[in-house]
Amino acid sequence: MKILITLFILISIIVLNANSQPINEMQKLLPADGAEDDYFGMNLSISGNYAIIGAKADDDNGSSSGSAYIYHFNGSTWEETAKLKPSDGVGGDEFGTTVAISGNYAIVGAWMDDDNGTSSGSAYIFSKSSGTWQQYAKLKPTDGAADEYFGNSIHIDGNYAIIGAIWDDVNGEKSGSAYIFHNNGGIWEQMAKLIPSDGAAEERFGISVKTNGNYAIVGAYRDDDNGPNSGSAYIFYNNEGSWEEFDKLTASDGEENDYFGISTDITNEYAIVGCWFDSINNAATGSVYIYYNNNGTWEEQDKLFASDGEDNDQFGNTVSINENYILVGADGDDDNGENSGAAYIFQNQSGTWNEVRKLLASDGEEGDDFGGRVCLSDNFALVGAWANDDNGSRSGSAY
Repeated sequence: MKILITLFILISIIVLNANSQPINEMQKLLPADGAEDDYFGMNLSISGNYAIIGAKADDDNGSSSGSAYIYHFNGSTWEETAKLKPSDGVGGDEFGTTVAISGNYAIVGAWMDDDNGTSSGSAYIFSKSSGTWQQYAKLKPTDGAADEYFGNSIHIDGNYAIIGAIWDDVNGEKSGSAYIFHNNGGIWEQMAKLIPSDGAAEERFGISVKTNGNYAIVGAYRDDDNGPNSGSAYIFYNNEGSWEEFDKLTASDGEENDYFGISTDITNEYAIVGCWFDSINNAATGSVYIYYNNNGTWEEQDKLFASDGEDNDQFGNTVSINENYILVGADGDDDNGENSGAAYIFQNQSGTWNEVRKLLASDGEEGDDFGGRVCLSDNFALVGAWANDDNGSRSGSAY
């Protein structure tokens, strides 16, 4: 019997290793002109052979005017190929607070832009033509107003972009909203304004947004359904051009101050929601919930947490899903010093999501906040460390 048990364990280990791809730190990205307090890496995105990394406090157009950098993978190395700045950028806009990239389009949020009033916010579309990235459009909501922070969250997928406005007052003070824009023959038009059917003041709907195909997901991390600040997330569906609220997700074991919805991502099959202050064994280590699209019904399937999670790790502060892999940030992890940060890879193995690797920066140090933002695309995992000091205090980096 002992021999059979030993053989079973060995076979299980072999199967696990066979299903797990090796994950190696490939490169550390630093901007050519990085400087102190740029916050490079606080937001980032990767799509195919292109990556975009924001530096919201870069000073090229004035103090904290912001910028974003484009990197291209040439087959062996990621090279910086462009630095994006808005044509009308000014100090304090914080262009680069949020960034996303998909195909030949990149989108960059400037949540403190003042076109519709102080800190009303905006977003810029850039297009790649013949290898050159150029500003293509500036997006603002038709009903934009002061202090809405349009652009605090952002995502682009094909011809659709979704942009959060976390302090919109449509359902009460700081209730929040999100906007869908559509590329209609080269013109980016506002298509819909998303607000939850049961929205209320202070819920901060729009803290996180993602879109994929006909689905969009929006987090409301201060919703109170399971207690104050327990959080929720809403799924919307594009029904022949009309974006309709499809489902509301809450954690089956949700509690107050979990902040479920702080991060979100979605595919046609799965929705994942971060819950960065969820308490595991009486410690606020954080967790991530997985929902499965079962013929149109989104069912809670699994709950992920770090195998070595500790108090205040903030596991789930950022999440990304790509096919059978999920990447989760934990920027409060202390393996390389207090708040040095980490990220975790989970793999879908025959229907079960298993932790297969913990990622740490090879040169990680205290206070780097590695894992403050993460993104997956194909065989690449991009992890930001916005408080890294290589180019000066809080200049930032990405791996």
